[in-house]
Amino acid sequence: MVDLDCQTLDVEWQLQRVRRELLHRQTKTEASDATLPLPGIRPNDLQLQQERQKAAREAAGGKWINRGLVITTHNGGPVDPRNFNRSFEVRCQRAGVRRVKIHDTPRTCATLLVALDVALGWPCASCGTRRSV
Repeated sequence: MVDLDCQTLDVEWQLQRVRRELLHRQTKTEASDATLPLPGIRPNDLQLQQERQKAAREAAGGKWINRGLVITTHNGGPVDPRNFNRSFEVRCQRAGVRRVKIHDTPRTCATLLVALDVALGWPCASCGTRRSV
């Protein structure tokens, strides 16, 4: 869930591929649940996404799948992890930044939070990494 007032994202669910099927499940452990800060992300960006999603929901009509996801396909379903990886790579190239593996992004998140001068207690707990940055 995204809280625009507090600029946080609560992670409680995960998307897994099991035998060619995408499963929307709760995170494996309580330690996997996290509240991530969204510093530097303008509330307007998230509000714009909500407006795009509302338009997509109206266009999809009865075909819309409501799972409370922030980023969805055109009918409200989860974005396939393979498509997400491809999109992530393209966006890294466009931004001119070094591509990191998706599984390395929690560490990258922690590093960026430190660079943004977010309290040091935040990065390790919120990004799912236990090591110091």
